[in-house]
Amino acid sequence: MKLLHISMLVALLGTTGCDQINNALNRKQREAKAVGAGCRLSGRSLEDCYKRNPRADRAEVYSGWREMHDYMMQKKIDNIAPPADEPKPDPKTEAAEEDQGKDKPAAKEGDKSAEAEKGKTTESKH
Repeated sequence: MKLLHISMLVALLGTTGCDQINNALNRKQREAKAVGAGCRLSGRSLEDCYKRNPRADRAEVYSGWREMHDYMMQKKIDNIAPPADEPKPDPKTEAAEEDQGKDKPAAKEGDKSAEAEKGKTTESKH
């Protein structure tokens, strides 16, 4: 009788973690499906979606895109305009900005303490 209770307890404890394991294993698939749905909602083409997300599983991206397409057609939802793409930074511009940052002299410790004292005096006047 005790053996039956122990085996049932072990079986019960073994199955409680199955949902967490399945969630961890299916995480990438769900993310790829969400990427596809987001691309469709924003009006992006599948090809553009694939280019933007090369690591995502194409079959799952397509599945999410197709589900969102069917949903949008059924509910008569229009595309949402995607945000503008950020321009890729020019390496020459980045180098110039770094050089400008080096030209500025560093603030001295004495300057900082003088500024802090000015801040204290203005606060005490109010």
